[in-house]
Amino acid sequence: GYEKKITPKEEFFVKYLDDYFSDCFETLKIKKKLNFIEGRLENIKNELKKNRHRFYIANSKFHKVSTERKKRFLLCIEKLSTKINSLYRELTSSRINPLGGTAFFSISNNKCPFFGKVLYFAVPPFKKFNEIKNLSDGEKTIASFVLTFCLSLKVSPPFIFFDEIDSNLDNWNSVKLFNFLANLSRGETCKIGVISFKMRFYFFFGTIFYIYLNQKGSYLVTLSSGT
Repeated sequence: GYEKKITPKEEFFVKYLDDYFSDCFETLKIKKKLNFIEGRLENIKNELKKNRHRFYIANSKFHKVSTERKKRFLLCIEKLSTKINSLYRELTSSRINPLGGTAFFSISNNKCPFFGKVLYFAVPPFKKFNEIKNLSDGEKTIASFVLTFCLSLKVSPPFIFFDEIDSNLDNWNSVKLFNFLANLSRGETCKIGVISFKMRFYFFFGTIFYIYLNQKGSYLVTLSSGT
């Protein structure tokens, strides 16, 4: 048969076309991949925009809650400090110093109070400012009682029980303290129970529970103001 010979010029042209279409196919593949990548990039941008919007909303809510939380906490500390100072003045006042002492809370980190400490200070009459640990035992008792009592009232307990709270108090401070507890216990808010070994202060209480031991065991005797 007859076989036509390909001239060098034709061979070059065929090779050129082959290379050209090969490049076109590669370009199409690249364009297809590029379009796919651009599509994904657009989706990512849209998702990022949505997430950024969610973040702004969540961050705004967080700061709102954080500000309200801080506000309520500081307000609670302020109210407690006022109540504590009022009670401490009442228990430490006298004819010589009718204003009594001063007790208050102090926050070590006002900007971020939850990352700091809430410090409690009590300054007895005629005493300079000092830490609680440097007070006398009687002064510590009054300061601790005021703090414990005011914190207890925040949860409105049906009764409060004190164990030998008068052990470090002199007669004057014991009388003031028991008078305060007796007046409080007569109200309808809560009842007060006290363990004490000082018999001269028993007349402050409406009911006395006397527990004693003998050879046969332990016994309980109840005495009330009506009997």
